[in-house]
This record gives sequence, structure tokens and C-alpha cells, in this order.
Amino acid sequence: MQSYWEVCPQLRATLFKANRPGYLDLAVSKQAIKPTILPAPGIRHFHRQHERAVADWQQRSKDILKSLQADCHPKTIIAELAEDLLAHYTAKPLIAKYDVYQHLMDYWAATMQDDCYLIAADGWKAMTYRIIEVKKNKDGKTIKETDKGWTCDLVPKALIVNRYFEAQQTAIREQEAELENISAQLTGTGRRTRRRRRCLLGAE
Repeated sequence: MQSYWEVCPQLRATLFKANRPGYLDLAVSKQAIKPTILPAPGIRHFHRQHERAVADWQQRSKDILKSLQADCHPKTIIAELAEDLLAHYTAKPLIAKYDVYQHLMDYWAATMQDDCYLIAADGWKAMTYRIIEVKKNKDGKTIKETDKGWTCDLVPKALIVNRYFEAQQTAIREQEAELENISAQLTGTGRRTRRRRRCLLGAE
């Protein structure tokens, strides 16, 4: 716990009280531990420092990534970003730099490497294409094609919607929620009506 007390030296005296040599007791209830820690001045200062550290690395990395061109080398890019991240978080209090590094590598494996390879192949070309659902018969012949809309590998549709059509998307979601609520009410009304009908038929 010493690393925590170095970040927030007053917190130890707030959370604990002396018992006997070598032992301490909680000075607050278990329910009050988190509410006591979060507003502590040292913790707030640590959060601000961490946010600045994240912002500094993000800005530096964003400039590098925006400068990528066709024929760049994705493996070299992630190696340089990862090494820079490890160096950036070396000696940062309460931050395990290899945990941060692993977050970056997980994101690289899940999403980022595909984007980098697309840029390496074609540059910053956001090529759209249609999603065609094909239905075939037992002989393998196409009997129906359904256009399911457009998509783009480099710039996902969700990013376009969130950036340029946020208000419309919010309105659609509100209407969908209202529709679900009305449908649930109608379903409940229908069930009650059927139960009453069964009761009346049974009474006859």
C-alpha cells in the first residue's frame, strides 16, 4: 500500500486508526471507503495527472497515425507506438505500464491492425460497397439477392452516423423505444382480454 500513501499521504490517516503496534483498524465503515477515497485531494490530483498523461500520448500518437501513407509498415507502426507507450508510462505512480500496453495490443488485434493494413494497401480511401445477401437453391443457383445497404471497411457506418446524424439517430431510438413500449402494452392488453374470454367461456 506504500505506493498509494505516496500519492495521497493524508489518506492513510483518514482511513485507518491505530490498534496496537503493527496493526491498524478501519476508521470508516466499509460502505464509506470508496466515498472517502474518491474526493481525497491526492486522488483528485492523481486523476488530473493521469488524464494529462493520456492526452499527451494520444495527441502524439494521433499525429503519427494521421501521417500514415500507402505502403506504410503496420508491424513497424505498432512496435513504435507500443515502445513509446511503455516509455511514456515508466515511473508513473499507480500505473502498471504493461497493463496499459496490453490494452493497446488488444485494441490493435481487434480493430486497429485491420485499419492500418487497409491504409498500407490503398492509402486513405474510404471505399464503400453494397452488402448483398444471396439466397441459393439446393443446386447452388442464385434465386434471390437482397440489398442490405452499404458499408465501408475503413470508416464504419456507425462512425458516420454518430458524427453527422446524431440528432436523427437519437430521434429514431426514441421512436423505437416508444414503439416497443406500445407493443408491450398491446401484448399485455391482448393477454388480459384472452384470459377474460376464457373465464367467460368457462362460466358458461
